[in-house]
Amino acid sequence: MKIYLPYKKDKLMVEIPDKNILGIVEPKEVKGSAKENVLKKAVENPTKAMSLNNFLRKHNKILFLINDGQRPTPTKKILDTIYPIMKPYMNKIEFMIATGSHRVPTEEEFNNIFGPYYSEFKPKISIHDSRNDQVLEYIGKTSRGTELYINKKVLESDAIVTIGSSEPHYFAGYTGTRKSFLPGVSSIKTITANHKHALHPNSKTLSLKGNPVHDDMEDAVREIMKLKPNVFAINVVADGEGNIFDAQAGDILEILYKSAKAVDELFCVPVPGKADIIISVAPYPMDVSLYQSQKAIENTKLALKDGGILILVSSCRDGIGDKTFYDLLKDNDTPEEVIKATEKNYILGYHKAAKIAELVTCGHIWAITDLEDKILEEIFIVPHSSLQDSINKAISEKGKDAKVLIFLDGSSTVPLVQ
Repeated sequence: MKIYLPYKKDKLMVEIPDKNILGIVEPKEVKGSAKENVLKKAVENPTKAMSLNNFLRKHNKILFLINDGQRPTPTKKILDTIYPIMKPYMNKIEFMIATGSHRVPTEEEFNNIFGPYYSEFKPKISIHDSRNDQVLEYIGKTSRGTELYINKKVLESDAIVTIGSSEPHYFAGYTGTRKSFLPGVSSIKTITANHKHALHPNSKTLSLKGNPVHDDMEDAVREIMKLKPNVFAINVVADGEGNIFDAQAGDILEILYKSAKAVDELFCVPVPGKADIIISVAPYPMDVSLYQSQKAIENTKLALKDGGILILVSSCRDGIGDKTFYDLLKDNDTPEEVIKATEKNYILGYHKAAKIAELVTCGHIWAITDLEDKILEEIFIVPHSSLQDSINKAISEKGKDAKVLIFLDGSSTVPLVQ
């Protein structure tokens, strides 16, 4: 069977014998017209809040928190619906890109985020910098002791509107809502303290109850809202094409749980069993770096047999990303040493290293990327230049009857093993 996999904005073809294919997992699509007005209904009838129109009318100096270009939030489509509501109040609206620890968006990413609204909004857009102490202010601690340093512009606003989306997340359980604040507009110190909890066994995909990363993020929101109670959240669940499947609005904490149910429905895909070999694609824009692409490993490894081979397909077009996790892997000789080092002295990014180390203690990671071979070889990942050669070799190693699962969007698809 010939299979075409997304790579950057193109396709890669691989041919696999039918007898070896356990399944091809495609991202679910939002079809039909039933969902067309779901966002409009959400902002007009929000959860525990006045309508968006009334919220904007009531408050002055309103700051919209917008996800950056490394997240799959269909911001432009959301703006298509809410711009007519915003338009009368544009004189009191500004925007901040809630980058968290990410880099500044490129001009291409700005255009992807805002679409036709970019030229109008551009003078009103600021970008959060988690590493610039001059733009940050200390507001207190969470119950877990995370010190909260938040962008001053958030604290100087009269009201805040967050625009986000929910997808599966490998240690926060789900993305969305509270992430606009933490990590979105928090300091690198705050983000580091929160993400250290990713090492906890309850910090995993689709987990909220008892997940210390999630609980800490919610605590952070509560602390911020003691100072800035006027928050209106907009959160969608969308397919890989940005088509909106579900939308929630209003109370930033409560709507996450409603969004999570929609995430389960859209992103969780039953598979008939565990596979000897997994091909997992990190499609655009999640292929921006190795750091981001690792989500495609974490999600799909749930369907990998012990000793199996997981082949990551991702351009990693901007390179490694944050080097912290890479340096930890490179500077240790064995995966076991990486895990010990992570537990001993946590630095932001170490959770990524620990997750990779955990997997290669019981399996193998191969990769098709644009990175130099040496970069991958130094961190326990086997590079391959040809996907066809890679799958041929994997089947040869695992046996002629080896079963292969292909995930066309491993970054946001979670297998439910039957």
